Amino acid sequence: MIFASPWIVVAGCVAMSIPIAIHLFFRRRTLPVEWAAMAMLQEAIRRTARHRRLQRLMLLALRCVAVVLAGLAIGGPLLAREQSGPSGTAMSESELIIVLDDGIAQHARVGGESAIERGRTLALKAIDAMGPSDRVGVIRSAGAQPLVWPPSTDLASARAAINTVEATFQESALSEAIEATLTRDRTTCVISDFRQGSITDSSVTITTEPGSRLLLSPPATIVGHNTQIIQLEAVARPPSAPRNLWPLRVKLRREGSSLSPSINAVEAMCGESRTMGRVEWAEGQAGATIEVFMQTSTEVKGDSPVRVSIVEPDAQPADNTRFTIAVGSPALRVGVVTRDSSTSLVESDGANQWIDRSLRPIEGGDIDLEPIDPATLDTGKLARCDAIIILRPDLLGAKEWLSVARRVEDGLVAIVAPPTEATSSLWSDEMVIAFSLGWTIAREPRQSEVPEPVTVSTAATTPLSRIAPELTELTRPASANRWFEMTIPEGKGTTFLELMNGSPLLASANLEHARGTLMVFSSAIDLAWNNLPAKPLMVPLMQELLRQSVASVARGSAAVVGVTRLSRAIPRARELRLVASDSTTTTSAVRPIAIDPQGKLAQPLTRPGVYQAQDGVGVGVGWVIVNIDADAARVAPTPPDAVTGMFRGIGCTIAQGDLAQEARRKVTGAGETPTLPVAVALSGESIAPWFFWALVVFAITESTLARSASIGSGPTHHTGTV
Repeated sequence: MIFASPWIVVAGCVAMSIPIAIHLFFRRRTLPVEWAAMAMLQEAIRRTARHRRLQRLMLLALRCVAVVLAGLAIGGPLLAREQSGPSGTAMSESELIIVLDDGIAQHARVGGESAIERGRTLALKAIDAMGPSDRVGVIRSAGAQPLVWPPSTDLASARAAINTVEATFQESALSEAIEATLTRDRTTCVISDFRQGSITDSSVTITTEPGSRLLLSPPATIVGHNTQIIQLEAVARPPSAPRNLWPLRVKLRREGSSLSPSINAVEAMCGESRTMGRVEWAEGQAGATIEVFMQTSTEVKGDSPVRVSIVEPDAQPADNTRFTIAVGSPALRVGVVTRDSSTSLVESDGANQWIDRSLRPIEGGDIDLEPIDPATLDTGKLARCDAIIILRPDLLGAKEWLSVARRVEDGLVAIVAPPTEATSSLWSDEMVIAFSLGWTIAREPRQSEVPEPVTVSTAATTPLSRIAPELTELTRPASANRWFEMTIPEGKGTTFLELMNGSPLLASANLEHARGTLMVFSSAIDLAWNNLPAKPLMVPLMQELLRQSVASVARGSAAVVGVTRLSRAIPRARELRLVASDSTTTTSAVRPIAIDPQGKLAQPLTRPGVYQAQDGVGVGVGWVIVNIDADAARVAPTPPDAVTGMFRGIGCTIAQGDLAQEARRKVTGAGETPTLPVAVALSGESIAPWFFWALVVFAITESTLARSASIGSGPTHHTGTV
């Protein structure tokens, strides 16, 4: 005989000591009192002492047996009986752990049935093959979440749990789930299509105890055609574009057995506005980038969620949609820190005039310039600006630099250039300290009689990526004859333009946890320092630096589905509310998610979309853009040797026939020497009721005996006179 819960039986046996302890240590203590009729009573007590002692011992025995019977009954006793298994050998105790892959790759639909539907069917068959006394545990792979744990003999609950599993938008995380289940003498059955998205963590080495067994469902072999949106970003409007036009850059990738020429339609939606784009694939082309110019019916002044989707259905519906935020500001507000702030920039001379000409080459542009006196620079003026150009950094003190640094953390784009009359760069020390740059900037400018040509650095990508094809030709006539030497340690910044001698001319700082950008020129914007203002490079350079940098400023935190903490906390945020998702989701039905000041979420972000961060009274204070991991959604089949290689060092096999029967043979040890006795319920029923009835009988007997043994329990007759 074995028990479904042996520890309860052990607890019952230990509890048997309680009545014994009460009997020994809590006996009634009396104080003898001599009185006249005592002699006759003592004689009566001596005649009945042996009988009463026997009654007390019988009561003690009954109470001990009752406690033990209670533990035996609750422990779920099963009558042990040797019984032959399917192959004629003695069956062994069976425990099967099912790891069901519910990651985003299981959305794949190849051949009419989705991967998660096939997985559920295989899992139910494996449970049906188990006996009534066998134990089954079920774990979802995404997040390694247990559904039935610890393993239980309640197979009906396991079946019900399997039927509730749907494919999520998270990565599969198979390694984490499997490692949590593999222990000594335990069999784990992993059910998955094992497509490339499910084994993105194949580099992880799983450590297990000896004797653990791993059975894998057969990997999928059918190749499906799939097109993914792997990146989406809102880019800056061209200078002459209408203000209700939002350019979007969409990066796509496709996979399949044959990459033949085809066309994909792409739909961009913002509120009620809808714009279509298309990508034409050439033979063998696997990647493409297109720009979709989304145009709204009216000018939108605030930031708005944008959803871009692939129209045509394919093998993986979960990676056809991506989200971002489009910046709806009616104009770029740029502050110019200069001493000549009392007059308009166009009426000034020198650097002020060059800045005005490069940012407002035509009338009616969408860039508003505001001169700011360094003496009046404060957080209020900085808060009104999308970007700031500091032409007189020598007039800023430590307090002003700290104010600029704080605004850059919140999303300000700052461009710093040396003053035209600078003879030393003492101002750079305060800038380096305020931003914690780690750069070294020379105190004295370097003068060269022969101008140094300007070249494009190998690191020059965004924000100059849009003019990258023409950048080399634009920089050819540009040169500088005066500049400050800047030394930028690796990882501390990115050089966009440099001089022929290797000295940086324009560099961007790598600021940790900052939403904004800091860019620094090593040469003043003046013809006495360089010829940039007079060359064709100046206008596209300044336009792209500002427009693309402002457009790339994250209006919220970007996150991947499944995260439990944001990479950057949102000040004053108390909850996240879903405001934009796929067409099948009703956003108002999704409960808000609480968030603490450090950016930790009360629960994972399980659904892609745009979430609005709100404060304690429901006012929006930021955005969180949640997208899927495109690599985790890939549907290309994985070769069997690559699948088993993921679990190197484990006794791992792939089922060659019926998965349910192979799982049954694994857990019962068919063909092997059984290591544990089997206990099969008599006629398929537990014998726990017999123990309960015995407990009832003993309880009634104990109650009756206790009443008869108590002194004075019988009727009392009083005689005599007063």
